[in-house]
Amino acid sequence: MTLLKKSLFLFSILLILGVSSCGKSHSEDVKKKNDNTEIKADDNGSDDNNDDDNNGEGGNGGDDNNGEGDNSGDDNNGEDDNNNLPQPTKSTFIAFDFTAQYCIYCPNMTRQLLTNKKKYPNNFILVALHSRKKDSPHIYQEEAKKYHKYLLDVKTFGQDGFPAFTYNSLGTHKDDRGLKEMVDTPSALQLNSDFKCNNNEIDITFKGVLCAEQENRIKDKKFTTLMWITESDVIAMQADNTAKGGWNMKYKHEYLFRGSLNGLWGVDYKIGDTYKLKTQLPNTNIKVENAYLVVMVLNKETKEVIAAKEYPLRK
Repeated sequence: MTLLKKSLFLFSILLILGVSSCGKSHSEDVKKKNDNTEIKADDNGSDDNNDDDNNGEGGNGGDDNNGEGDNSGDDNNGEDDNNNLPQPTKSTFIAFDFTAQYCIYCPNMTRQLLTNKKKYPNNFILVALHSRKKDSPHIYQEEAKKYHKYLLDVKTFGQDGFPAFTYNSLGTHKDDRGLKEMVDTPSALQLNSDFKCNNNEIDITFKGVLCAEQENRIKDKKFTTLMWITESDVIAMQADNTAKGGWNMKYKHEYLFRGSLNGLWGVDYKIGDTYKLKTQLPNTNIKVENAYLVVMVLNKETKEVIAAKEYPLRK
């Protein structure tokens, strides 16, 4: 028995020593691992500090460098960095209303568009284009006919009659968004125009400025700027299913397209440039007190309206 007890005692001693050794080994592994982690963290901290120092001193790295890089690139393009760019507001969009005097249901469409304009007074531009001479003998415009050919493409829009309208496009672009969604979309550009209108002559200075964080919407695209004159309170006959006998001989036509000031599709335009135009109004019979200047920036390829603004001619 004594021998057995001694054996058990020695076995217990060996077992305890083994466990102690394993525990020490595990502890050292953990410590080594923690040490490695701490060293790695110190390395990262050192890199971050270097970035911060570079940002503060030379702007060679880190977040500040991105800001300065944007500033440099934007300066090259005639723009400022995002901190200095105007903040986007709600978008302004255009309803191109192709209509006709002999179209008895066209006034219904126009009334609905006028209701939308009242709902979004600062973001909705309406232009009524009478594009067929036989259907609008008194207020037909030749340029409107040319726009009609591009806009009312049956393959694109599925129609070639009246009434017809589209938002934000004079070409192949088709905007299927709802009105609120269009208005709530951040504006890509801020349009700034200064003009003088004396008698039949108008002198315009225009600049389109990129809004903050909207670079991707204009990247790798070419643009034109297009300027129109519209006129309201034009009295002329109109077929109207709500009028007695179907005709209103003193119908008040609103936002009537009177012509372009700088060509059918405008002129090539680089965002950030200043564009100046001095020309004659397209119609000597225009009443300036009822007329508007409509300024647009278009995608040159698709004729999509990127930005637009409407100004009363009589300030």
